[in-house]
Amino acid sequence: MRGSPTPATIDNDWDSGYSFCYAGNGYYNIWKSPGSAAWSVLQDWTYSPSISTGAAWNVLRIVANGSNLYFYVNGALVWSWVDASIASERVGIEFYSPSPLTGDQLWVDWATLTNIAPREILDTISPEQQALNEAAQEGAANKNYSPIGE
Repeated sequence: MRGSPTPATIDNDWDSGYSFCYAGNGYYNIWKSPGSAAWSVLQDWTYSPSISTGAAWNVLRIVANGSNLYFYVNGALVWSWVDASIASERVGIEFYSPSPLTGDQLWVDWATLTNIAPREILDTISPEQQALNEAAQEGAANKNYSPIGE
């Protein structure tokens, strides 16, 4: 979200924006690129009990309220952040599979983009999810990351 698809990298990653990712094993992560496809992880892979695992459907929602960003899975706020460094741009859906031979597929039942007036968001991250977020960040402190898709 808030991204620019051009110029795209060789594997079609966008040039800038935020990326909200989840996996069927119940984990999510969040990335940011201010430009030049220089992706860096904001929230490392983190377990969330809000994610339905396996082939179950999940509803992802991102609210950008000025510089406040809120990331939801199935109605539960899992992560929030304040950042004004990336201006509004485009939104998109991306699918990544580590191997073209796995037969993975992306199924999207519906997508909605709504432009509403800024409003106060009163949702909070549950104490359980906050503890999981912090533990994932502590474990990621010494890791080196490559951009998404590399």
